[in-house]
Parts: sequence; structure tokens; C-alpha cells
Amino acid sequence: MATYSEWNKAIIEYFVSGLPEGSTVYLSIDEDALLDIGQRFLRPGAGSKDWVEDFLLAVRGRCVVDEEVRLDRVRGTAPGGLPNCVAFLGVMVLAAHRMVDEEAITESNYFTPLRRVLDLPDNEFGRPRGLQSGTEESLWFAWNRWIVVRGFLPSAERGKGRTNKFIHYPRSQALLREGDKRRLTRVFREAARSRLISKEWDKNKLSTWLRMNIGIFNTQHLKELFQEADPSRYEAIMEVVFNLYDTLDWADEEQPRAANTLVVQRRIIAGLYRIFEPTMGSISYLLYPRKPAHWNGSNLHVLKDSESHSLREDRSGWFMPLWSEPPSGGSRYEVRGNVEVKEIILPESDFWIFVRDPESEDSGVFASWRRPAVFENFVLLCRKERTPDMETLRQAGLLSWDYEFHLSEHNLGWVEYRDCVITSLDWDEVLSNSNDMFDALRPSVSAITIALRGGLRVPDQRGWLEGYGPEVVIYAVDEQLRLVARDIVNIDTPIWDRTVKTNQYLELKIIARGDYILQVYRGSRLIAQQAFRILPWSTLRCSEPKKSYSVRLGNFTLEGALVRVDGEGPSG
Repeated sequence: MATYSEWNKAIIEYFVSGLPEGSTVYLSIDEDALLDIGQRFLRPGAGSKDWVEDFLLAVRGRCVVDEEVRLDRVRGTAPGGLPNCVAFLGVMVLAAHRMVDEEAITESNYFTPLRRVLDLPDNEFGRPRGLQSGTEESLWFAWNRWIVVRGFLPSAERGKGRTNKFIHYPRSQALLREGDKRRLTRVFREAARSRLISKEWDKNKLSTWLRMNIGIFNTQHLKELFQEADPSRYEAIMEVVFNLYDTLDWADEEQPRAANTLVVQRRIIAGLYRIFEPTMGSISYLLYPRKPAHWNGSNLHVLKDSESHSLREDRSGWFMPLWSEPPSGGSRYEVRGNVEVKEIILPESDFWIFVRDPESEDSGVFASWRRPAVFENFVLLCRKERTPDMETLRQAGLLSWDYEFHLSEHNLGWVEYRDCVITSLDWDEVLSNSNDMFDALRPSVSAITIALRGGLRVPDQRGWLEGYGPEVVIYAVDEQLRLVARDIVNIDTPIWDRTVKTNQYLELKIIARGDYILQVYRGSRLIAQQAFRILPWSTLRCSEPKKSYSVRLGNFTLEGALVRVDGEGPSG
């Protein structure tokens, strides 16, 4: 049996592994998550024959004494500075997940499943002894604080009603309940058989289809999920839904799964990494693999033309760009090194959205990292057949761009719209005839992006040199927002706190070395954050480039100060 501490550490690692900085963290514990954590994050032989029961025994053994919940046993920090409470909070979320047929989770119905998972008497009602109203809130505070310090965004928050304000914490984390997963599995299989959906879709296409076909769901809860207005929560919901779709065994017609087994076949879904070579005026779109959710493995290799290419980390959530690909997508490559990961897929698409490198605004690099914010400059690539859609958006005053570039050679029939900017939030009329591109571009009032530029940046360390820190801009529809800078060592005391104008760069004048977090608030709510470092000059080191920066010049290749005649030896 794994100990409470082992489960606590494994759960934390699971939910932040492979997650890009600035992402929102959801403690979405259910049976499948526990099986996945047990099989991949706990030491071999640590668990019993049933990982879910192993988890529950560990939590009960730590937190329940004489049928009373003892929160004092999970307060404070574990080795490595980890919050000691996360496994217990996971039990609270698991109870919400098991409320299969409940349309709403309330004070009156939530504590019955919580009592069951904690093996407390069923002949009592309401909160268990030791879990008085609100006593668990400090545990959620501890978990949220740890998330913020690590450069992520918290999602667990108090409810607005008097009766459900504390129950909202676990409720907010249970993104898909057990019944939701069963219903979605049936819907996906039936839609695939009827050729209404493709098994090769990416998340954007699946999201658009779900939004446009809400009527096929017979529960109010699922309808509300796909009409979620908060973009960060909707993104988290779609991440879980797409993971279900992506790992679905399409041939398995509701066959019962063997007890305590979870066979997850992860596909690596790739985006595109745009490289522009100004000397030649050429553009390349490199295969850009995204790490699977909750991935902590390594030693993966992808095969192309009988050659093996190592998948190396580029940044949190992404592997290094590989080779040039046509933007039409549909490519598949075999992956070796782990039984769970079988292939890389570049989804079929007739458009791509490229935003600037969030770690280096001035680099000139664009990639399909995320959707653009309002007033943020980006590049849109699409087939020329999408020209009417682009004109519709421009004529409606929703999108503008500086110029168009028609690609040639291998990508004939594709057009780049450069210096694109989303200029309005009023998309309701356009979205009445929505398609996947409109849905991918559609802005949100609460969508916020923090960007850093300028200064003297230290490569590979997400930091700037002392005395030469970055400028910052907040891309948002709001004219003003509150910007707070905090030193992570003393995170509770802001070192910079003021209301600033959005969509224009400003100088922070933070010059002392250290680790910092920039946070943006709308009212009292944290809506975006970005971590960065100020480093001493002594940290500068020569390092090998991760990729070649060679430039083709006719029959020559220029590599730094070396001019090589292709097919011959060095010259110069």
C-alpha cells in the first residue's frame, strides 16, 4: 500500500506535469485519474490490487480517527515544500465526481458521497464530525498559494451563495463527472459511426462541434459545460473532454474494463512552429509536438523515413520543433520509447493561428501556442477558400490586418494574413453562423495575456540581467487593470501594485535579482499571471544552440562566421 505522503506527492506531480506556465490548474480527481497516477507516478509495488481503494485507505488512515475527520494531520508542508493537504482535497473532489445523476451539487446532497468515500457512518447527515463549516477552506488556500508560487493559476474558489460557498471548492474541480464521461463516450461513438465527427479532429474542431450540437445532450449539466462563459474554465473542460475523445478505444463497444486497469494510448498532438528567414524571404512551418497531459516521461523517439529523432523538451508543455510540414496537416509518425505513446499526429486543418513567442516577444518567432488576445498582434494562415470568412470578419469590424502574403511552391493555395488584430468583442452576429475558425478567433471579455519584451534576456533561463529587466504589456479589452508584482520569497507582500493602462508597454523598474510573479486582477479576482527572473551577470554562460541557425544562400549555407559550399568542404 502506498502511504498518504506518496499519494499526496504523486497527485501534485500529476496535475502540474507537462503544463505550460501560466496555465490554470484543476484538481480533477476521479477514478481514471487515480488509476493513471497509481500506474505512472507511484513506485512499482507500492499499491494494492486496487489503486482507487489504495488511495482511499491512505487518506482514511491519515485523516479519520474514531469516525472523526482530523484536518490537523494534513496541515502544513510535506518534504520539498509541498502542501500536505492535496490528497485530502482530492477525496473531496472524488466525492463530487461520484454524484452521477445529480444536476447540482449542494450542501444538502454533497456530504453523503463524502461520507462514503471516507467510510463514515451513513446514519448521520450533513458535515462529518471534525469538518465544521469552512474549516477546510484554509487547505484550499494552501493549495492555491503553492500553485501561484509555481507560476500557475488557481481555479478552486469560494462560491457566491451563503449555503454553497465552501462546497463550491470541490465542485469547481470536478470538471467531468462519472456519468458525463459515459454519456460523452456514447455520443462520440455514435457520431463517428454516422460520420458526423472524425476520429482525427483536433481540440478546436471538436469544441466547435460540441458548441453547435448542444441539443444532443439530455442533461442540463452537460449543456452548461459546453456553454461555459469563463474561457479558462472552458479550456480546462475541453482539455478533459478532448483527452477522453483522444484516448477512446473506438472499437470497444462498451465492453467492461478489467478491474483496476487503465490502458491509456496517448497520441501526441502537434501544432506548427513558424520560421521566417528574412534573407531569403522564405517561410517554414515546423512540426511542433505538444506534451501529452500529465506527462512526466522521457526518452521518446519519433520515426521519419526510417530515421529516429529524439523528442527533447523545448519549454514547459512542448517538445522541440522538428521538421517542415505542409500546413494542411494529416501527417502521422510512429513514436517509440513508451508503451503509452504510439504516434504524433498533425491534425488536418485549413487554418492556423500563430502568436508571438511568449518567452521572447522580440524574437520574431510565432507558433500555435494559444489563441490570441484582444488587440494582440498575430499571424493567421489559411487556405484561400477561407478568404470570404476573413472578409466577413473585416467588414464586421471584428478583425484587421496589415497585408496578405500568398505562399508559393509546396504551400500553394495558402495565404498568410500578417499583423492581424482582433478589434472588437461584439461577435454575436457572426457566431450565429459559427465555424471552427470563428470559434478559434472568438475573443472573451475575461481573456487576458501578459507579454514581456526588451531588456537583456538570458537564454534558456526565462530571466533578464540585473539592471536590464523587461517591459510588460497586458492585452485585454479593459482600458485599465490592476497589476501587482511580487517577490516569490515574500509573496504575500507586493513590491509593486497599481492600476495601469492595458495594451501598451510599461517599464517595471524592478532591478534586484530574484524570482518574481506578475499578477493581473479584475477587482479582487486574479485573472492572469506571468513568472520571470532577474539574474546576476555571473549567470551568463556560453551554451550550445538547441537548433541550427544556418541560412541557405543559393549554393552556399551560412552558419555564423562559417560559409560552407554545399557538397564540398569548408571555405573562407
